[in-house]
Amino acid sequence: MVESLAADVTTNLTGYAHFNTGYPFLGVDEYVADMVKGEMKFYRPDITCDFDNTLNPWSICYWRGDCSPDTFGDANLTFAFGTNATFIVPMSELMINYTASGNDMCGVGIQRISNMPFDTTVERHFFFGDIFFKSFVGVFNFDTMQLGMAKSVFAPATVELQCAGVSCSDPAPTPDPPTPPTPPTPDPEDNNDTTLLWLWIVIGLAVLILVILCCAVVYSKR
Repeated sequence: MVESLAADVTTNLTGYAHFNTGYPFLGVDEYVADMVKGEMKFYRPDITCDFDNTLNPWSICYWRGDCSPDTFGDANLTFAFGTNATFIVPMSELMINYTASGNDMCGVGIQRISNMPFDTTVERHFFFGDIFFKSFVGVFNFDTMQLGMAKSVFAPATVELQCAGVSCSDPAPTPDPPTPPTPPTPDPEDNNDTTLLWLWIVIGLAVLILVILCCAVVYSKR
């Protein structure tokens, strides 16, 4: 896996990816978190990533004020997972508006994971949560131990899935999906019968109302 942020310095790292649906952020170790923080300061010098029980209980980077899609310019994170496909996520897609102690805050959904349970001097581990899967979708095939990835139809145009070679070709489904049944053609006679039924119901109700009115008039004259 390759990770890079398009600031003044671009850093490439090889590591392992963990896909965790239900986890909200991108999770990185302390070294990578410090690296990303330093690069984000090119754009937001006031950004802070310090844990705060009230303002920042998730250990993400944040600043006071609303998020703006122009904050990081064209900066993006680019990922590859052992194939010729690259997944490009603009930094604007990682920003989260939230409120803390009555203050409007903007956070970046990259979480520092302290005490990462791996030897980060030997290998890097990245956790991909819902903030990634709102732009891309995954198909998990546990029978063949394979993972398929695609760009979500709900992802903005700034999110990209770039492919080289045949690694990103659309595979034919196996087995072939069943042919959807042809919906029955409505019978015009059925429609006529339904129309006549409603007509008789309306006539019946009108007659019933007329009878009730006549009875009311008769009783009122007694």
